[in-house]
Amino acid sequence: MTIAELRKLIVDIENKPAKTPGTTVPGDECLWSFGVDEIDQALPHARLCSRSFHDVSAAHPTDRSSACGFAMALLSRLPGEGDILWCQLVPDAQEYGSLYGPGLHWLGIDPGRIIHVCARSHKDLAWVMEEAVRSAGLRAVLSEGPALNFTATRRLSLACEEAATPCLFVNLNGEAGASAAATRWQVKADVGPGDGEGMSGPGTAAWSISLVRCRGGQPGKWHLHWDYETFSFHMASPVRGGEIFARPADTGDVVAFGRAG
Repeated sequence: MTIAELRKLIVDIENKPAKTPGTTVPGDECLWSFGVDEIDQALPHARLCSRSFHDVSAAHPTDRSSACGFAMALLSRLPGEGDILWCQLVPDAQEYGSLYGPGLHWLGIDPGRIIHVCARSHKDLAWVMEEAVRSAGLRAVLSEGPALNFTATRRLSLACEEAATPCLFVNLNGEAGASAAATRWQVKADVGPGDGEGMSGPGTAAWSISLVRCRGGQPGKWHLHWDYETFSFHMASPVRGGEIFARPADTGDVVAFGRAG
């Protein structure tokens, strides 16, 4: 999709019925839940703010796909209907591929509701994200790429608040510069149920996630796996002394998230 096509798409979105400023009742912004008490209780009002900018960083370059999968799984728990705009840089699309439709189904996302945009520069990426958020006609905005500068994150935070639309950014290089994000997460792939010896393939999607920063919240670290039938997160093991102990493997399952080559 070109910039000109995106501008036309945004105009079309803006012509649809949008959220009216001033009609949000108190507490509407706190309805986005992990569904896991241990994590929700670490967040302000025990919920993620669904009108804020959130940063999800890959702990290592090899965790890029896992970070994107986690972000998509989290978005699937966002209340409401509508399209999700997903944006990446052209070089990243060429190097790592695009989203995998069947995998999105296993994460609770309808591939038909994804609007995919490829930006040619880091500056264009930030512009696309902000314009999409301000359109106020999308369910959410998700983007991946190198770390954004503080000015870009500040502008996105303000746009999310004004339009009451959440934005998730997957920081592929994991650099932790200054950011105005409401929450900052670090994600790495982890062992999940069904990944034991003798299995014919990977089992349930699992992540080790750390809440690095949260305004009004409590940082922490958790080990999660994904339930493909209920589209929900579950705690897989406790954290003891900074070390994660995985539970014994159960049965195998299909891969929930993949990248097209």
